[in-house]
Amino acid sequence: MLKVGVSQRDITPPLNLNMPGYFIERYAVGVKTPLGTHAMVLDDGKSVFALVSIDIITFDSCVAKEIKRRASEKTGITPEAIMITMTHIHTGAPTLRPGNVFNKVSKKAFEHMKTMTVEAIVEAYNTRREASVHYGMGELEGYSFNRNYRLTDGSICSNPSKFLDKLAGPLAPIDRSVSSIRFVDKNGKNIGHLVNFACHCDTAGGGEFEYCADYPGEMRRILKEKYGEDSITVFLCGCSGNVNHIDFDLWKKVGGYPYGLGTHYAVLGKALAEEVLNVDGKAKTMKDTSLKLERRVFRAKRRQPTKEMYEWAVKNIDTDNDNDRSYAKSWKKLYEEPKYYTNIEVQVMKVGEFVIVALPGEVYSDVSLGIKEKSGVEHIFTTALANAGVGYVPTREALEGGVYESKLSQSSSYLELDTADRMIDTAVELIMKIDSFLKENC
Repeated sequence: MLKVGVSQRDITPPLNLNMPGYFIERYAVGVKTPLGTHAMVLDDGKSVFALVSIDIITFDSCVAKEIKRRASEKTGITPEAIMITMTHIHTGAPTLRPGNVFNKVSKKAFEHMKTMTVEAIVEAYNTRREASVHYGMGELEGYSFNRNYRLTDGSICSNPSKFLDKLAGPLAPIDRSVSSIRFVDKNGKNIGHLVNFACHCDTAGGGEFEYCADYPGEMRRILKEKYGEDSITVFLCGCSGNVNHIDFDLWKKVGGYPYGLGTHYAVLGKALAEEVLNVDGKAKTMKDTSLKLERRVFRAKRRQPTKEMYEWAVKNIDTDNDNDRSYAKSWKKLYEEPKYYTNIEVQVMKVGEFVIVALPGEVYSDVSLGIKEKSGVEHIFTTALANAGVGYVPTREALEGGVYESKLSQSSSYLELDTADRMIDTAVELIMKIDSFLKENC
């Protein structure tokens, strides 16, 4: 029988640190909701997995590797079987990423986050107990939208608030599925959930400079009210590189921004929690609770700045325009110290009758839909910002269209055109290996 352990730690940093995510400096003056790191350990007697969700915007692969190494030394879980994901909140602590002039790192807060995450994994490992597993899928309509729009002149724009009179429609469909796996101990007490949903965690910002765990934090709070304080939800943020909470057609219709600044996180968190509870109410019980892992790393090419971009960067390195100054620093650095490849880790975990696909970076929703369509597997989590932040991973169409997510940067966008397609193909190949295992052992 599957054994499950969960744990959480508070990682809310001190006040007056810069919150990364925008092209301005924002220093935290308060705490709207606490930030946390949440861990779950699964053990089927042959394999042991750890799945972790951290309330932070992003970090590099070296950080995930360090957390995995330290946790492995204390638990014996192999680093390859540990999944470290980020919720990608825009109201959290500064983090170790190069190239963003507004990211003033607090090494003390960052080290605290790593230490607390290791502690959470260790405690989850040490508190494993037998559990039944219940799973299901739903859908949350009206809360997430493709932020890449095609305009009436044929061009493509991201977050088109300045072009509301030229909207032709969203560039592509998005994945609005809500997936939930619930674990219950032999006494009927809820141990916790794995929840997967895709929407950019940037619904709590606006003009309020307070730390906030965004809508995943609100969802976790409501599920605790339902199932008890000891119940812990690990939120795996879906592929939402091109997905946010803004319906630009509604914005156009009502003649203004249609959401509460600094409060919409509570609206979305409540709606997501209600859909999870709805899924729980009709969930199926897993008969097969075995675990299996497949993993592959491939090298993705990186785009390079042109000589013209470098010359522009040199001229604008000290400009008063925050946006231009950030890109100037990135392009100058990339031109003078070029990097040509980035390792992309694709991690696939079979958890009973569910398959969890973990991808690095801010992956477009098209990738999630592509994996689900090409694999033919019914129950799939696709989670992004797993094990590394590698910037945006747009589709070829979006990249060639010149949207914000495609603009070359040292940290936010640098991967070549074919990276999204390679992610899909690699994930499907690994899923097929697991699917073959399932068929051979059913």
